[in-house]
Amino acid sequence: MPAHRVFPDARARFLATVVSLAALMIVQGGCASQGDRTSDEAITPPPLPRSASNFRNGFQALGGFWDGWCGDSQSNFLTDPSGYGIMRSNADAYHLINSNGATASAGYFSFDIYFPTDRIPGEGGGKHLAGPSSATVAFGDARPYAGWLRPDITIRSDWRVHVYNLDGAGRPWYDRGGAKDVVCDTWVTGIQIAGVKQWIPVRLDWRRTAPNKLWMKFTASGQSAEHTVTIHPESKNSKLVYFGNVDGLSAFGGTPSLYLRNIRWGQ
Repeated sequence: MPAHRVFPDARARFLATVVSLAALMIVQGGCASQGDRTSDEAITPPPLPRSASNFRNGFQALGGFWDGWCGDSQSNFLTDPSGYGIMRSNADAYHLINSNGATASAGYFSFDIYFPTDRIPGEGGGKHLAGPSSATVAFGDARPYAGWLRPDITIRSDWRVHVYNLDGAGRPWYDRGGAKDVVCDTWVTGIQIAGVKQWIPVRLDWRRTAPNKLWMKFTASGQSAEHTVTIHPESKNSKLVYFGNVDGLSAFGGTPSLYLRNIRWGQ
């Protein structure tokens, strides 16, 4: 299986920075969004200050449904008149888990997703949808790759979670067939994606059970699966949640976007 590659900057996703593997895209996001907030689990920290000086590497404050998030481009994150959020192909948005930037060793991230494409956009690479992450270039983290940990909800015909992880020096440590790989685990949850043109509830729970162990529970369409993965003991805890980047949506017919609502997270 070839080494996986992820890229850190939404404006320049193909940078070569981490050893010989190409730079890692660190996708981040933030707190409970403009969906239904009636649940007692929903949290709503104050929005990030909207000054462009709070973001780095070309990222900018978003608005509408995405108020409080930062993204690669305002044109990639829109608000439907009915109130849900629209994310276009190959786009990135991030939000801090805690408004003060504090990290979390455990938490959850949930949302409803709607595929307006004619087919599930699961073929090919670059189907990184969402998850928690330890750092991002968008917020100007000084060493975003040191101890980088990112469980990545990935779209195929089924739901998968690929865990991206680096050691404390920002280097791949996991050996895959004699080569160091930035992906230390590829979890096939066994839960099929329900289909297109319907709202699908999705949730990822995670918890560090030991310095080198990460427990996860994935839930979609009322089905759940659990999994524990070995990570590097120098891995950082989660600082943000993110959406993106799902590439090549135009190849799947229909509308080349994703619709999102009821975005929540907590600890």
